[in-house]
Amino acid sequence: MAAILMKLESFLVNPGDRDPTLYVSRTGRRGTFMFDCGENWTLEPRLLRRVTHLFITHCHIDHFIGFDMLLRLKLYEDKTFEVYGPSGITDRVEGKLSGYTWNLTPELCLKLRVHEIERGMVRISRFDSRQGFQRYEEGVFPCPDNLLADGEGGTVTFAELDHSIPTLGYAFQSEDLLHVREDRLNPLGLEPGQWIRDLMVAYKQGERRERFELNGREYESGWLQDELLVPVPGVKIAYVVDVVYNEANAGKIIELVRGARKFYCEATFADEDYDRAADRFHLTARQAGILAREAGVTELHLCHFSKRYNGCFDTLYEEAKREFPNVF
Repeated sequence: MAAILMKLESFLVNPGDRDPTLYVSRTGRRGTFMFDCGENWTLEPRLLRRVTHLFITHCHIDHFIGFDMLLRLKLYEDKTFEVYGPSGITDRVEGKLSGYTWNLTPELCLKLRVHEIERGMVRISRFDSRQGFQRYEEGVFPCPDNLLADGEGGTVTFAELDHSIPTLGYAFQSEDLLHVREDRLNPLGLEPGQWIRDLMVAYKQGERRERFELNGREYESGWLQDELLVPVPGVKIAYVVDVVYNEANAGKIIELVRGARKFYCEATFADEDYDRAADRFHLTARQAGILAREAGVTELHLCHFSKRYNGCFDTLYEEAKREFPNVF
């Protein structure tokens, strides 16, 4: 079978002891998502240019320093770059922009929209390169069910969490997919074409009686759908870093990431350093495993290790595995 509508790929940009940055690409759909923006200069420029939506958990330097690289690569794009983050994100973006001189902005095309999330509301501001990146407020809007919808193959939900400052956890849910059984085309005397996408549209609209004329023959869409199309449920990918383990945070995280195919989660400290983790408002590897187990995820991907464990990261993996077996 071959995917026709969308292929989803996610990976951490850096090794576990470096800045956490998650890249989620969606072949067959416009745009790529990036969650956090730490060091990213090892990533090919062509991949960075594809990023259309940037989701920041909080603005500590290891989660935000790569913003300048993205900005540099996207300046001449006549597109809108969407940025999401917690309380204060708009001021931080404005600070980045005001750190440079923009006297040649008529040659630039980039527009930014910043979505600042606080207490279930979203304040949207925009910055246009043609106007020297001056700040203009679009307004404050409710965000029902903590849902950020982009309409391009999936949605993102968030949870407001505690890292001694406001921080956000995110979960991306892709749309349900349709795969085509290419192995069935030749036996039926059919070849790929626009008619396959028309058939998919008919399937999504619940239409099973539409007639398709192919190679001089008429087929009923319902019969073709049964022969060729395989529905595949969408995939959920969750990302949570820099949070303290307490009852409130744990409840929100479990609800956010429940049922995720991949759960990217920090494991900054070993459980023997539990007190240090609590003082620094971070998770231990064991706590990451507990959250993965309670949320019923499929895979737990650990990241954001403290450098104090250099050379012995296996300890963190084994610790998480005692709570949840499927750890990467």
